[in-house]
Amino acid sequence: MKKSFLFTVLLLLAGAPSLVFTQPIPSSCNVPWILQQEYELDVKGLAVKWMMQSGSPDTVYVSIPSWQQDEIMEGLAAVFNVNHPARDSVFDQYCVHDMAWQPVTHGLIIGVGATAPWIPAWQSLQTMTGLPALDTLLTKYQLQITNWFSFINAAVFQTPLLLNIYALEDSLKWASPHIQYAEPDLLIGAAGLITYDKTGNDRYYNFTFQWNDCFDGCDNWHTWMFRVTHDCAVEYLGFTEGGVFGIEPLPAPINCNITTGLRLLPAVKLAVYPNPASDILCIDWQEKFIEELTVVDPGGKTVCTIRNIMPGLIRIPVGQLPEGIYFLRIQSGNSMFTEKFIR
Repeated sequence: MKKSFLFTVLLLLAGAPSLVFTQPIPSSCNVPWILQQEYELDVKGLAVKWMMQSGSPDTVYVSIPSWQQDEIMEGLAAVFNVNHPARDSVFDQYCVHDMAWQPVTHGLIIGVGATAPWIPAWQSLQTMTGLPALDTLLTKYQLQITNWFSFINAAVFQTPLLLNIYALEDSLKWASPHIQYAEPDLLIGAAGLITYDKTGNDRYYNFTFQWNDCFDGCDNWHTWMFRVTHDCAVEYLGFTEGGVFGIEPLPAPINCNITTGLRLLPAVKLAVYPNPASDILCIDWQEKFIEELTVVDPGGKTVCTIRNIMPGLIRIPVGQLPEGIYFLRIQSGNSMFTEKFIR
């Protein structure tokens, strides 16, 4: 990976920040349901990162304390609720999420020593080990084994919960000296970054959209910067942008448009299934002629484009795509429709 090298290069090649000094715009810290739904993972991850950064004693908790999340979520809501074009770019057009590194995830890889007595059980995809302390943790946090990699002596687990991986790793190591590490099972090459900071009563949020060669460290980026005051007013601080091989203009928006619940044309006759999809994504479109259908990956890169499609059932093979969130864009006449699906 070239992440650390790229960070230095990006700083050197980034353009000068475009700063906008304005009066804060009144907003609200009330959290809309759609923001809670779409950004729960982001906020939990930001909370863990902030606890680590600030040296909070709450880092010992596997279940992330709500009081560590609430202030971050409410400030995020203030940005979401403010009337400003940059807010639209972040949430509705470029759909920025914190994807580059998450200390919170539903997937977990646990590495064990070669002499761990329960390896045969995990090889057979049996979660329980026979070790009471370890089995208690696995049960408490609803961890279920889904895969075993013999060449590295590691198991993949899934849980419906969103947990502090750092604290969970410490607990697993405490339960058994055979546990060597626990780390998030993340999608390699995911793009997007959100950072959170606090000075006094002011909260700061930076939203970075990344694109180009994100499997090996995104070559281009654009960051929108906001300050949220103690009374939930929002000041847009401008943007920064940069690139390894020079600054490029922002690509076409993804247009997830979560403000209206993702759908830009709520009355269209459309079904997208199965969702999540493992092999074939079916699109049942019963409206008028489609000029263009595009699948866009989490980094904003076009995966495939199909043109001139008659209404009916459309099947798209997705089995070779990396796991992650994708966006389906349909251009029909003068209208654009956007739908989200998971591979």
